[in-house]
Amino acid sequence: MKKILSLLVISSFLLSGAVLASINTQHAAMPTTIEELTSNSIETKTIEKTIHFSSPTTVEDGKYVLVKTDNSNNILRNEENPMLPYRVETMEFPIGTKIVSVEVQHSEPKEMELTKKISPAPLATATNMKNAEVKFVEGKIYRSNKEYPQTWNDWNVGVGLDGDKHVFYLSVQLYPTRYNPGENKITYVTDMELKVKYTPPSKPLLTNELYDLLIIAPSEFSDGLQPLVEHKNSHNVDTIL
Repeated sequence: MKKILSLLVISSFLLSGAVLASINTQHAAMPTTIEELTSNSIETKTIEKTIHFSSPTTVEDGKYVLVKTDNSNNILRNEENPMLPYRVETMEFPIGTKIVSVEVQHSEPKEMELTKKISPAPLATATNMKNAEVKFVEGKIYRSNKEYPQTWNDWNVGVGLDGDKHVFYLSVQLYPTRYNPGENKITYVTDMELKVKYTPPSKPLLTNELYDLLIIAPSEFSDGLQPLVEHKNSHNVDTIL
């Protein structure tokens, strides 16, 4: 018996890299035909997490400083923008799960003045340039009085592989430290409470049925995608939309 070999996600959002696909958005769940897979009778479930961060510390790095915060697990490394610690919380769900809401509450923000600017992320260099000089360029954010990042949190959803199993995942980015380059100070929080509400699928979306390709898309795309389904089926690629 053939198993599903491929999963195609069609979205009106910008796709970014993942094992299969990822959709970045703060305001929408995975753009599949979720309404056909869930019903109002399915109970909404909640996941809650509390994350504590230390007050930030700085380490001098030439004419710049680096910021560190305990319990962060990643660093923002966007070229020409300040490097700041943050935390990623990733949750896995069955394919067909609907994310109802993602809420983040935080403690009272505090401020810290800096003696030097926060180091920008270095420009990328080609992997074959072993002795290439690492260049640091201050982008336009350094001439701004706006805080970076602009929000305390962000999130994206997508589909990927956990071993040989297709999963739906939610990735929440928590930014405990934000930088105002114009005033050369940081605003930080030490506690964040994450609450995720979701609705499980009413039935499994991926099973061992005889399909080579599963296409997931918003329902309004169905008519436009039907020729693709028919084309694949006519070429012995068993496809379902």
